[in-house]
Amino acid sequence: PKVMNSPKIDQKSAQKMPLIQEILYTVRNIRGDMQIPPGEKITLYIQAKDSFTLTPEETTFLHALVKIDTIHQNIPPTKTFGSSVSLDFVDLFVPLPEHLKAQEIKRLKIAEVITLNLMNSIEQKLSNPNFKAKAPKKLVEENEQNLEACSISIKELQKKINKLS
Repeated sequence: PKVMNSPKIDQKSAQKMPLIQEILYTVRNIRGDMQIPPGEKITLYIQAKDSFTLTPEETTFLHALVKIDTIHQNIPPTKTFGSSVSLDFVDLFVPLPEHLKAQEIKRLKIAEVITLNLMNSIEQKLSNPNFKAKAPKKLVEENEQNLEACSISIKELQKKINKLS
């Protein structure tokens, strides 16, 4: 291996490399969370919080290592359903690929059914006069809070399902 002379090393790019590595790591995590296959190309939106921008060489680096089809810098996302992460210096957004929408709707509907079942169980418990009379006050309050949380969760799930449909 040959060591490059320091004048040949772009100091600005060298200083940005940890930031690019953080973007790389974060986008790979987003892909995993969204269950996007490793070989599938994605779209990435990068909103800078300061004057951060990627050079053409840096975007080529990301394209190669994260399988990105398109990188949009400082352009608001055109799609509203996806996954976003806020880093210290940029906000990242990966829209849900069209072909994964049906799978995501199915997952959300299953979550909705599970939450509805839980909500019905809590409502049944709370409507039982014996439960309210004999259960510790803290347990009754916890169930009431859980019922409210289920209600909020169902509304959020329905909102997401409608957004995707």
